[in-house]
Amino acid sequence: MKKPEKIGNILSSVLAEIGILDDIQQERLFIDWSEIVGETVSEYAIPVKLEDEKLWLKIEDPTWRTEIFNIRQILIEKINKKLGEKVVRKIVIV
Repeated sequence: MKKPEKIGNILSSVLAEIGILDDIQQERLFIDWSEIVGETVSEYAIPVKLEDEKLWLKIEDPTWRTEIFNIRQILIEKINKKLGEKVVRKIVIV
């Protein structure tokens, strides 16, 4: 007898099969952005796109570019924890 599978895993598989899982994850990330990273960071770091496990952030202020670069691993962990899976493996600053 096959072991029962979690509904979330099944749903993720179906969404991936029909090609919309990445879009849904990106929208969840963008909607919850300020909650995930905090109000201050969200003022200076704007998510642009999520593609191939890379999160592209637009940051114009040089000081904040350095700050986000230095805390990027912490942000990746927060994002993945909030979304419940490893969605982001790298942050690209533009």
